[in-house]
Amino acid sequence: MRLATAVVGISLVAAPAAHAQRLAPAPFPSIDEPRAGVHRYLPPAMRDDGETGSDGVGMVFAGVVGGLAGAVVGSTVGGSCAELDCEPGAIYGFIIGEALGVATGVHLANDSRGNLGRSVLATLAIGGGGIAAAALADRGVVLLAVPVLQIAAAIGIERRTDRGDEDPI
Repeated sequence: MRLATAVVGISLVAAPAAHAQRLAPAPFPSIDEPRAGVHRYLPPAMRDDGETGSDGVGMVFAGVVGGLAGAVVGSTVGGSCAELDCEPGAIYGFIIGEALGVATGVHLANDSRGNLGRSVLATLAIGGGGIAAAALADRGVVLLAVPVLQIAAAIGIERRTDRGDEDPI
């Protein structure tokens, strides 16, 4: 009886797994796995190949927060505002602080891997261009597009210089 029990026990342990005991393959591909061939249609700055830990939403959010913080700091350092009557220094401080804050926020959201200098220069140039366009058009509504363009430019520069496509300044 002992011999029969030992033979049955060894045969059960040594037996291969039955078909019903195997895990079935997933019927749908994983959402985490990129599909082959999709990336070749995107420009290099928009490709997400897993090398960067940043996403566009996080960089936009960081740009908005950085811009608001820079605008508040810049306007308080530059001068004071009594009701709606602001000193020119406060307005210039607001503009410069907002441009620096946008570039810095996007750069930090990109794990400091892009080129901060180029982002700062681009956001300052866009801010200056927006002021000039608003003065020429004699409409302040033009200035509403400036932060959107600054954030888009900063994200584009950060992504492009993150991959090493251009030499840093």
